[in-house]
Amino acid sequence: MPRHALALLAGLCAGAAALAADGPVAAAARLWEAHQNTQAEAALLKVLAARPDDTEANYYLGEVSIDLNKVDQAVSCLDRAVKAAPDDARIQHALGDAYGLSALKAGMFSKLTLARRSAAAYARAVELDPLNAHYHWSYLDFCRQAPSIAGGGLDRAYAEAEALRRIDAALGLVAEAELKADEKKFDEAFRALDAIPPRQTDTYGALYQRGRLAALSGQRIDAGIAALKRCLELEPTDTMPEHAPVEWRLGNLYEAKGDVAAARDAYRAALHLDPGFAPASDALGKLSDKGGS
Repeated sequence: MPRHALALLAGLCAGAAALAADGPVAAAARLWEAHQNTQAEAALLKVLAARPDDTEANYYLGEVSIDLNKVDQAVSCLDRAVKAAPDDARIQHALGDAYGLSALKAGMFSKLTLARRSAAAYARAVELDPLNAHYHWSYLDFCRQAPSIAGGGLDRAYAEAEALRRIDAALGLVAEAELKADEKKFDEAFRALDAIPPRQTDTYGALYQRGRLAALSGQRIDAGIAALKRCLELEPTDTMPEHAPVEWRLGNLYEAKGDVAAARDAYRAALHLDPGFAPASDALGKLSDKGGS
């Protein structure tokens, strides 16, 4: 056998051995991280068929199931994982996501119970890992949308914004701006963004919130467009929306300027990135109704 073929065979054997040593759960986790969710799910179900109480396999299948919108499977897996490892902040955070998604889909009588479980899981995650900005932001996002009776409320949301500010001053100001914008306190929201140190203004979160605020307020529209265009050049972060909502907000701003063609292009770009993104499809439909197709 030629030497180069021997070297190739040796490399393949070494790779297979490393994969075997790594284990099927770690391999499935890499598939999930690469957004290959169907393959990850199949691999994890195979592991759990043999070892139903495998904590890591249940955790990763829960995460995969959230991405696949298989809510019942996500809750079931993550409940098992939490019972096995109640002090694992990752699992508590994922359980918060799963219960939150479940609450959105539930009927009236179940919604409140599921929302409270989501809030409790997020609260436990930030208690276990108080320096994790992603966990604080998830809890903040829950609190700004859910009423106090469900474990949310603006007071709790602002408390999480303050916690974020202690971890990362700029991110805390971005969070404050988002909450102020929700309350339509646009001048205060702009002041929060303007207080971000210059070296941190060119971050995904700061740029997105500047564009979102411009769209909501109708102020500083050109600056908002510039911010969102720059945002599209950067990788999304854990705490901020993906590029599809950025394109949608960009379309909002072009509409505000009266540039229907540019707005239409932005909405179509959003749908190209995420065909199921309803705000963009709704906005595009309204443009068509106005004769903007």
